[in-house]
Amino acid sequence: MSEHTQRCPPPDGPSSDTAFLPPAPDPPSLTRASEYVPERPVVTLSVELPGFEILSELGRGGMGVVYKARQRSLNRLVALKVILGGPLASIEDKARFRIEAEAAARLHHPNIVQVFDVGECAGFSYIALELVEGDNLRKWQGGQPVEPQLAARLVSAVARGVQHAHEQGIVHRDLKPANILLAPVPDANPDSGGGSESRAGALPSGSLSRAPSGARGPLPVAPKVTDFGLAKPLEGGTDLTLTGVACGTPNYMAPEQVRGKASGLAVDVYGLGAVLFELLAGRPPFVGADAAEVLIRILRTQPAGVRKFVRGVPRDLEVIVAKCLEKDPARRYPSARDVADDLERYLAGKPIAARPVGPAERAWRWVKRNPVVAGFLVVSTFGCALTGALALALARSGSDQRGARAAAESARADAEVARELAKAEAAHAVAQRAEADSARARSEAHLRIAREVIRASFGELSGHPRFEDEDFRHARQTLIAQVRPVPRCGGPATPNAPEWLDDITGVSHWLGFLEYLNGNQAGAAAEYRTAAAAAGRWAQLEPQRPEPRARQVDALVNAGNALFNSGQFDASEACYRDAATIMDAVVAERPESASFRQQAVHARGQLAHVLRATNRPERAEESARQELDRATDLVRVCGDAVDNLRPLAAANASLAGALELRQKWDEADRHFVEAIATRDRVRKAAVGPRYAVDYASAVLAHANFLNARGHHDRAADAFLEAVAALEKAQASVPDVNLHCVDLAFGWAQHGEFLRGRSQFAEAERRFTQALELANTVTRRAPGYRLAREAAVTAGASRAHVYNATGRHREAAAEWQRLAAEDPDPNRRTQHELFVLQSHLFAADWKAAATGADALMKADQPAWMWVDLGRVWCLAARQIEADVCLMPADRTRESEAVVAKAVVCLERARKLKHFEAVDRAQWVTGNDDFAPVRGKFDPAKK
Repeated sequence: MSEHTQRCPPPDGPSSDTAFLPPAPDPPSLTRASEYVPERPVVTLSVELPGFEILSELGRGGMGVVYKARQRSLNRLVALKVILGGPLASIEDKARFRIEAEAAARLHHPNIVQVFDVGECAGFSYIALELVEGDNLRKWQGGQPVEPQLAARLVSAVARGVQHAHEQGIVHRDLKPANILLAPVPDANPDSGGGSESRAGALPSGSLSRAPSGARGPLPVAPKVTDFGLAKPLEGGTDLTLTGVACGTPNYMAPEQVRGKASGLAVDVYGLGAVLFELLAGRPPFVGADAAEVLIRILRTQPAGVRKFVRGVPRDLEVIVAKCLEKDPARRYPSARDVADDLERYLAGKPIAARPVGPAERAWRWVKRNPVVAGFLVVSTFGCALTGALALALARSGSDQRGARAAAESARADAEVARELAKAEAAHAVAQRAEADSARARSEAHLRIAREVIRASFGELSGHPRFEDEDFRHARQTLIAQVRPVPRCGGPATPNAPEWLDDITGVSHWLGFLEYLNGNQAGAAAEYRTAAAAAGRWAQLEPQRPEPRARQVDALVNAGNALFNSGQFDASEACYRDAATIMDAVVAERPESASFRQQAVHARGQLAHVLRATNRPERAEESARQELDRATDLVRVCGDAVDNLRPLAAANASLAGALELRQKWDEADRHFVEAIATRDRVRKAAVGPRYAVDYASAVLAHANFLNARGHHDRAADAFLEAVAALEKAQASVPDVNLHCVDLAFGWAQHGEFLRGRSQFAEAERRFTQALELANTVTRRAPGYRLAREAAVTAGASRAHVYNATGRHREAAAEWQRLAAEDPDPNRRTQHELFVLQSHLFAADWKAAATGADALMKADQPAWMWVDLGRVWCLAARQIEADVCLMPADRTRESEAVVAKAVVCLERARKLKHFEAVDRAQWVTGNDDFAPVRGKFDPAKK
């Protein structure tokens, strides 16, 4: 069985630095992935560019800042784009900036922003562009669907501009609404009076969408393509993106861009389709919780039809969009001109050239995208269909048997009439029974084959290195849906036959594993309990065999793990206790079996773990001692093989943890040392990085124990030894994600030790190492949860170092990044609180107040309202000490924030937070809440 179903992780607890109460569970909220802009230095232009007068700043992007300027020589207004960073910009950024300038300068088309001048002054590269006063397409649209005819006309005009670029040998590669500007067209609106003040491009979002659907006049705006920073020459020239590296904006990238393959004209055709999709639907074709999810959907799923989001979209436009967004570049329109031509056919009421995809083609494409799932569906469907057919055959055979028996009885009653006929009928009945028995045997054989196919398929799939990643979630969900009916497809004549119960146990166990991987702990627990119940019935039928009970124990332990992970600790304990009792009986019957003894040790270990986690130290020690007794007997009876020594090491570590809770320090220390020594024996006896990691984990646990007991010199040596072992293990297999994550966590723990000793520079270096390694794994496997956990842990610890060394603004930025990236919603809330705390450390009460106001607009758990009240109280103290404020202003501001503190605490009271006496006393006795004394009493009902 996979180690993942055996693992029972400890519950998440608050960080030692957390100055706030523990979080309450909240469901995560998924949002559309935003466009990613790399962090670059923001500069203010501090030099005079010859020939230009800077008037104002228009905006900033990923590569440059754009100013509104006047070109003195021609007395005309231009958009002056200056590279971010100026002389400090990287060589790559300067090269991209130059490529953008060269590419755009070659293009002269009414639907492309014109380049007037290119130059450099004091290291600041700049491009003078045509000034477009209107908004970009995305801002103008405002996330609302646009009237279909207007959308078609806009994209047709853009496609003509893109076709011109293609004819000049340039592929844009980043077409999106934000890169299309809307220039006002004077006199385009007959109601405007023909004045130059007609600026349709600057109208409120969505206002043009109310244009009459049959309008044939000129467009009220001129769409213009801009930002050729990712442009690529079709032949020759320089391409700054490496082969195999994706470039573009996630929501609008073509599949070949995601794969990092060479980008041709078809990339821009895809971009045109994505722009048209968003105009019609009010959203991009693919959205997700983050960029990684968006990219996976681009590769693996077909975009939904536009009419799924807006019913009134004409069928022809939906077909045009679908053809542009084909996964295979060869199936898209051959050129941007063909896109424009088809859109103009639609506008003219003529038949379009594109044709919709039929059901057969859609099915074939799905099979090509999902070969593993499709293959398994065939196997599963075959098994169910075969089972149904054979069940029908059994029913018919049973009917024939009854007829045969009736005929035999009639023949015997009429023996005096036809004795010879009775003999013939009796012989016929025997033949019928034999045929029925044969059909039943064939049915059961085929049913067993179907079950074996399922189990073998699961075994093969689970061996895939990425099967547990987040991007396999949909495939796992499909398997669950297809396999769940299998145990109910029919069984042998006796429903409690051992073979049938064996099948149910195996299939249900696999379903539990899939639910566990998908994060559905309740579903996993239910499936594992089904497996345990089936194995229990099997054990009753064959009490002399220990294997059914061993299978039952395996299912019970995994059910306990799932229940523990979902916070059902009593139910979890019951599962572990039942498993331990059953396994002890099996060991008594088969004392020579090492595998049964190993299971008995593991069940006791899980029971000890849940007792430690629920703070029952005496019972935890009792169970851990029983675990160690059984592990010692395992080695004594079955030898010191590696598989026997590992449970012995785990048992010593388990008892050490229980003794630490009982404050039996010296005995706990001895068992930590014994666990390390046993892990060291395993490491030397077995080849493989896994055993070195086990050894390092044992040393780390001892190091943390020593540090907590004040033995800092011994702890320092232990941390260095553990980290060295982890580094060696990871270096031997650098591409194994699990060992990379183990090392990242090891570095982070060592960093925490160094931070506690005020060795901040070394601690920061460790946290940065851990963060970079975890991010490397995340880039390699975006759905790997443990890597994201390691990155969050290291980032949070580094933020604490920033605060400890007085770099509060850096700390606030780090907490803000974690609040945006952390997959856990409860921790995101904690990060947001630490942002406010860092602002307060920096004596920036205004920034803290702004952040606290934003958090007050959302529903929060009770503990969050308490800490928001604390933030307002601390802000009030800073306001009272702010010498930049006039006395009257200080009084007014202080009273306002104290009132908000009271509001927050009253909300916590409404959620019954202060019904616990210790929580009320914490507020009463904490000087941070002094500003609300006399205004709020937590003890008041």
